[in-house]
Amino acid sequence: MPKMLSLSELQRAADDVAEGSDVAIKRLLEAGTGWLGGARPKASVSGDGGSLMIAKFSRSTDERNVIGWEALALELAKRAKISLPRTHLLSVEGRPVLVLYRFDRLIGHRVGYISAMTASGLRDGEPADYLDIVEAVEDVSRQWRIDCAALFRRVAFSVAIHNTDDHLRNHGFLRAEAGWELSPAFDINPEPDLAVRRQTAINGVTDADYEAEALLDLAPLCHLSVAAARDILGEIVEAVVHWRDLVFAMSIASAEKESVGSVIDIQLGRIRDVFRRPL
Repeated sequence: MPKMLSLSELQRAADDVAEGSDVAIKRLLEAGTGWLGGARPKASVSGDGGSLMIAKFSRSTDERNVIGWEALALELAKRAKISLPRTHLLSVEGRPVLVLYRFDRLIGHRVGYISAMTASGLRDGEPADYLDIVEAVEDVSRQWRIDCAALFRRVAFSVAIHNTDDHLRNHGFLRAEAGWELSPAFDINPEPDLAVRRQTAINGVTDADYEAEALLDLAPLCHLSVAAARDILGEIVEAVVHWRDLVFAMSIASAEKESVGSVIDIQLGRIRDVFRRPL
């Protein structure tokens, strides 16, 4: 078990790391950050009753409220019926900190977990497609039809908020009694630049201009009828369209509301166009 430090200490250490402090790096490694991966500073922290959580910190150099937007995205994902870990958005010395309960840990023992990269047999740097994850679901999941539908819902949500950091290590499987099942979703962030392509293609498509249409091509490969896929798209739109209601609660500045929010509105419009087309 890594050494547990206070969130204030960890936030200060994360700031010092950005300035090149070797001491701060050591403190974060002691707290478990080195085990967790990803681009943002984070650490293992202990919750009530011994539960294990991950704390994700902002950087002093962040040009926008990345943590606030991730918290907003997770709340929208919950409203869109996507399985998620429990989360809390905290303010630590005036800075946002996102705390997530670890779904691969139960008090007293570890739950088996593999990434979609491991399950698909691919490696870092190799091109990937959601079809690779669908095949992995079909190969390993004990409830593969349910998980394929859940995966489609997640892809549609990522399109709606323009989440492009969707590489295969940001999807995974948890060990269940009778096999594996799709893990809760995590690392979901809106990307404010529509020109940024997603890291995992949707049936060959990585460009935001064509992702909504690619969803309908993906649907039958996820064992969904066109009608079922459109129902899911409608639910995604209904959940995400109310994103403005959450901006104040996440302490997101008005300027960011327009710059990031305009991308979400554009993506929602594209999805609406697709699911409203006659069968």
